[in-house]
Amino acid sequence: MNINTVKKLISESNRIVVFSGIGLSTESHIPSFLSEEESYKTESEFGYSPEDLYSSVFFNTRPELFFQYYKKYILHLNHTPSFSHYAIAKLEREGKLTGILTRSIYSLHQFVGTKNVIELHGSIHKNVCTKCGAQYCASYIKSTPGIPVCEKCKAIIRPKVGLFGEKIDNGKLTAACNAVSNADLFLIVGTNLHSNFTEPFLSHFHGTNVIVINEEAHYTDKQATVAIHDKPSFVLQKIIF
Repeated sequence: MNINTVKKLISESNRIVVFSGIGLSTESHIPSFLSEEESYKTESEFGYSPEDLYSSVFFNTRPELFFQYYKKYILHLNHTPSFSHYAIAKLEREGKLTGILTRSIYSLHQFVGTKNVIELHGSIHKNVCTKCGAQYCASYIKSTPGIPVCEKCKAIIRPKVGLFGEKIDNGKLTAACNAVSNADLFLIVGTNLHSNFTEPFLSHFHGTNVIVINEEAHYTDKQATVAIHDKPSFVLQKIIF
């Protein structure tokens, strides 16, 4: 019933914006570094929480420890897109999708050819010298022992990802809010309406239909036009293909 309803709503929409949550990353076998299991492993090994290690404070004051943690627990290079990423890309090819907002830092949407992506927290694939601005790939960071430094000027290289203690870039926020405000359907996948990142964007949505596809149910789901609780890849396969 809900599947058919969502198919109909999507077919009638031409300015769909997707909010892509952590659930899509876990489908690609990328563990959430803030999960209970990952947090326990991190604190057992480093003596600090993920929030401490993955922060601007540690990058600026304890870069050795920051990069030791970052390379092991954040910098996953062998990830592959899930079926959800391919399904969303198909919506864009059909001219129905006008934008994707994502919390992921792994650029999985771009990997399958999606173009209109706003990476709210940046990307592991963008790394810049803090002095001269030279750019480096993620594999360079991963393979460099200790603190990665620029080959040209020997300054430290900064991964262009949003760390704890930093605000999201104003330009990205503006672009994201504009995309949502011009949408006729807001499709939220892999998270819920109560997320710290989903909730603020809802106030900019002036369309009629909000769809939530998330494996876990949440009490805020009743605010959506339709909420489907199952694996996003399974649901999107039925809806889009």
